[in-house]
Amino acid sequence: MKRALMFIESHFADPLTLGDIVQAAESNHTTLTALFAQELGLSPMEYLWRYRIGIAKKHLAFTEIPQKDIANRCGFKTVPHFSRMFREQTSKTPAAFRRNAIAARREQLRLDYKVSND
Repeated sequence: MKRALMFIESHFADPLTLGDIVQAAESNHTTLTALFAQELGLSPMEYLWRYRIGIAKKHLAFTEIPQKDIANRCGFKTVPHFSRMFREQTSKTPAAFRRNAIAARREQLRLDYKVSND
Protein backbone atom coordinates (compact mmCIF):
# COMPACT_ATOMS: atom_id res chain seq x y z
CA MET A 1 0.00 0.00 0.00
CA LYS A 2 2.90 2.34 0.72
CA ARG A 3 4.00 2.11 -2.91
CA ALA A 4 0.49 2.93 -4.08
CA LEU A 5 0.30 6.00 -1.83
CA MET A 6 3.72 7.23 -2.93
CA PHE A 7 2.79 6.68 -6.57
CA ILE A 8 -0.49 8.59 -6.21
CA GLU A 9 1.16 11.46 -4.36
CA SER A 10 3.93 11.83 -6.93
CA HIS A 11 1.74 11.35 -10.03
CA PHE A 12 -1.58 12.86 -8.92
CA ALA A 13 -1.60 15.35 -11.81
CA ASP A 14 -1.31 12.57 -14.39
CA PRO A 15 -4.38 10.85 -15.86
CA LEU A 16 -4.18 7.81 -13.56
CA THR A 17 -6.30 4.68 -13.65
CA LEU A 18 -6.74 2.04 -10.99
CA GLY A 19 -4.63 -0.21 -13.20
CA ASP A 20 -1.75 2.29 -13.08
CA ILE A 21 -1.89 2.38 -9.27
CA VAL A 22 -2.12 -1.41 -8.99
CA GLN A 23 0.86 -1.83 -11.31
CA ALA A 24 2.95 0.71 -9.38
CA ALA A 25 2.09 -1.06 -6.11
CA GLU A 26 2.99 -4.44 -7.63
CA SER A 27 -0.33 -5.76 -6.39
CA ASN A 28 -3.70 -6.75 -7.82
CA HIS A 29 -7.03 -4.90 -7.91
CA THR A 30 -8.72 -6.98 -5.22
CA THR A 31 -5.87 -6.92 -2.71
CA LEU A 32 -5.07 -3.24 -3.13
CA THR A 33 -8.70 -2.17 -2.97
CA ALA A 34 -9.20 -4.25 0.19
CA LEU A 35 -6.08 -2.73 1.81
CA PHE A 36 -7.22 0.80 1.04
CA ALA A 37 -10.69 0.06 2.41
CA GLN A 38 -9.26 -1.48 5.57
CA GLU A 39 -6.61 1.19 6.24
CA LEU A 40 -8.24 4.35 4.90
CA GLY A 41 -11.90 3.56 4.41
CA LEU A 42 -11.51 4.62 0.77
CA SER A 43 -10.84 3.04 -2.58
CA PRO A 44 -7.54 3.90 -4.29
CA MET A 45 -9.39 6.17 -6.73
CA GLU A 46 -11.28 7.93 -3.93
CA TYR A 47 -7.93 8.56 -2.24
CA LEU A 48 -6.59 9.99 -5.51
CA TRP A 49 -9.56 12.36 -5.88
CA ARG A 50 -9.31 13.51 -2.27
CA TYR A 51 -5.57 14.04 -2.61
CA ARG A 52 -6.12 16.12 -5.75
CA ILE A 53 -8.76 18.22 -4.01
CA GLY A 54 -6.44 18.73 -1.03
CA ILE A 55 -3.73 20.12 -3.31
CA ALA A 56 -6.31 22.28 -5.10
CA LYS A 57 -7.48 23.69 -1.75
CA LYS A 58 -3.93 24.80 -0.94
CA HIS A 59 -3.60 26.51 -4.33
CA LEU A 60 -6.97 28.23 -3.94
CA ALA A 61 -6.27 29.39 -0.39
CA PHE A 62 -2.70 30.61 -0.81
CA THR A 63 -2.19 31.58 -4.45
CA GLU A 64 -3.84 33.63 -7.15
CA ILE A 65 -3.47 30.87 -9.73
CA PRO A 66 -6.58 30.81 -11.95
CA GLN A 67 -9.00 27.94 -11.35
CA LYS A 68 -8.44 26.49 -14.82
CA ASP A 69 -4.70 26.23 -14.13
CA ILE A 70 -5.32 24.69 -10.71
CA ALA A 71 -7.66 22.17 -12.30
CA ASN A 72 -4.99 21.27 -14.84
CA ARG A 73 -2.19 21.08 -12.26
CA CYS A 74 -4.27 18.78 -10.08
CA GLY A 75 -5.15 16.28 -12.78
CA PHE A 76 -8.65 17.38 -13.74
CA LYS A 77 -9.45 17.29 -17.45
CA THR A 78 -11.89 20.20 -17.40
CA VAL A 79 -12.86 23.06 -15.11
CA PRO A 80 -16.47 21.83 -14.83
CA HIS A 81 -15.22 18.39 -13.73
CA PHE A 82 -12.90 20.05 -11.20
CA SER A 83 -15.74 22.25 -9.89
CA ARG A 84 -18.13 19.31 -9.56
CA MET A 85 -15.60 17.11 -7.72
CA PHE A 86 -14.54 20.01 -5.51
CA ARG A 87 -18.14 20.81 -4.58
CA GLU A 88 -18.89 17.14 -3.86
CA GLN A 89 -15.99 16.96 -1.39
CA THR A 90 -16.19 20.40 0.22
CA SER A 91 -19.82 21.51 -0.26
CA LYS A 92 -18.42 24.73 -1.78
CA THR A 93 -17.45 25.84 -5.23
CA PRO A 94 -13.75 26.53 -5.77
CA ALA A 95 -14.52 30.26 -6.01
CA ALA A 96 -16.46 30.26 -2.72
CA PHE A 97 -13.69 28.29 -1.03
CA ARG A 98 -11.12 30.84 -2.22
CA ARG A 99 -13.25 33.78 -1.03
CA ASN A 100 -13.68 32.17 2.40
CA ALA A 101 -9.94 31.44 2.68
CA ILE A 102 -9.05 35.03 1.78
CA ALA A 103 -11.60 36.39 4.26
CA ALA A 104 -10.26 34.11 7.01
CA ARG A 105 -6.67 35.27 6.37
CA ARG A 106 -7.74 38.92 6.44
CA GLU A 107 -9.59 38.38 9.71
CA GLN A 108 -6.56 36.65 11.22
CA LEU A 109 -4.33 39.54 10.16
CA ARG A 110 -6.79 42.01 11.67
CA LEU A 111 -6.81 40.09 14.96
CA ASP A 112 -3.02 39.77 14.96
CA TYR A 113 -2.70 43.52 14.36
CA LYS A 114 -5.20 44.31 17.11
CA VAL A 115 -3.41 42.07 19.63
CA SER A 116 0.00 43.53 18.82
CA ASN A 117 -1.29 47.10 19.18
CA ASP A 118 -3.20 46.61 22.43
